Amino acid sequence: MSASVPSRLSRVRRTLRGVLVPVLVAGTTALVAGAVTSPAAADTAPQPPASVPTVSADALPTVQINGIVYGQVIVGNRVYVTGEFTSARAAGAAAGTDETPRSNILAYDLTTGELVTSWAPTLNAGGRAITVSADGSRIIVGGLFTQVSGVNRYRLAELDPNTGALLSPAPTFDSKVSSLAVSGDTLYVGGVFGSAGGQSRPHLAAFSISTGALLDWAPTADAEVLSIVAPAGSGKVVVGGKFTLLNGNPWYGMGALDATTGANLPWAATSVIRNAGANSGIYSLTTDGAQVYGSGYTFNSGGGGGNFEGTFALSIADGSIVYVTGCRGDTYDTAPVGGVLYHVGHPHDCSTIGGHPQTEPWTFQPAGRPLRTPRTRTTALRPRSPFRKTARCRRARL
Repeated sequence: MSASVPSRLSRVRRTLRGVLVPVLVAGTTALVAGAVTSPAAADTAPQPPASVPTVSADALPTVQINGIVYGQVIVGNRVYVTGEFTSARAAGAAAGTDETPRSNILAYDLTTGELVTSWAPTLNAGGRAITVSADGSRIIVGGLFTQVSGVNRYRLAELDPNTGALLSPAPTFDSKVSSLAVSGDTLYVGGVFGSAGGQSRPHLAAFSISTGALLDWAPTADAEVLSIVAPAGSGKVVVGGKFTLLNGNPWYGMGALDATTGANLPWAATSVIRNAGANSGIYSLTTDGAQVYGSGYTFNSGGGGGNFEGTFALSIADGSIVYVTGCRGDTYDTAPVGGVLYHVGHPHDCSTIGGHPQTEPWTFQPAGRPLRTPRTRTTALRPRSPFRKTARCRRARL
């Protein structure tokens, strides 16, 4: 590990606090862990990974809001935030005091945690995803809104990162945008929508960031796409969500698509990790360029539809499983940083890998750092294993 790691981790500490914890707030309002089904035990005692530097769990001053954050993105020393809220206040201020109006979007300083008072665009409804163009010149936000700073923008908008001014072009969507991924000048979009730019695009679309032109990339899904990632140099887009079909073919909750044609590509994990339907899905997908990481949830009391709660790492090449974690509990997001995969959710039983056990009443561990990201593998994973309640995995250093 280079000498720069401590300084990087100091910055990352605030990054993770901002990116992951608000997602937990959003997710816990809607998701409840299901009941235990078929009990099982880990095949062997898991091998602990070698020690690596991690960020601390220290609370740092950060602007507060009166609602929910669904997404954040860091550009330089500034963090851009979207969700559902109407005001922000300084760290430590009691609710109702020191309030500054902010309509579903804001920015704060990464170092100090203070609200950036000069950046104040408004959304007339909630935001769900936020990212930045490859050159850093545009903040891109998607969600439920139909106006941005009083100007019509239908569920997707581009903003100046310095002034907050609304930028052209303005792609339009007929319903919610849930997920965004940037690859060069291309913006890949997933969500609930059925059309984009006035053309049929069931749940998936792609635009040119610089011109706003709808691209020919037109794969289809049969339900919401919650997560989307485009690993650099891979030539593919990996999508996750509630769908059971991609391009009319069975792909249960997750799959890979050609980044140019939209055609289905092999993605082995879907034969094992199976989350889809109204009460289950693949909640997040991220990448560090070496692997794809993801997380899932399933609401068993609502009819299930899934077998996985936790985090996973997959080969970018074909989606084969590198590892799955052994904790039980819905997981909302992940962040691979410095050889560690950080995650947030409501894990309530990690006994199968030597972690905190199930308790009555239930207790939750809202965040964690379970594994070294590029140096672990699964050696005893079994298809159709009920991951939401048990884990069959062994971790080993490569």
